Amino acid sequence: AALFLAIGTFMISANGTTTYGVILSGFLFALLLECYWCCQLVDRLNEVNTQIGILLYSLDWPVELQYTKA
Repeated sequence: AALFLAIGTFMISANGTTTYGVILSGFLFALLLECYWCCQLVDRLNEVNTQIGILLYSLDWPVELQYTKA
């Protein structure tokens, strides 16, 4: 994504403002926004994963596991 942004910015600055440049800048903005949303989603998933792990390991299930003799 960073490479696409760099190449697109170079192409827009080299060619000036044309219809193609406007379309390309819209695409680059959408790409940047998608990368941001994906990073936010991964951050939220990691936070939820950590919270689930903390909740599971704070339960008393290892203490309450009792084996009976058959």
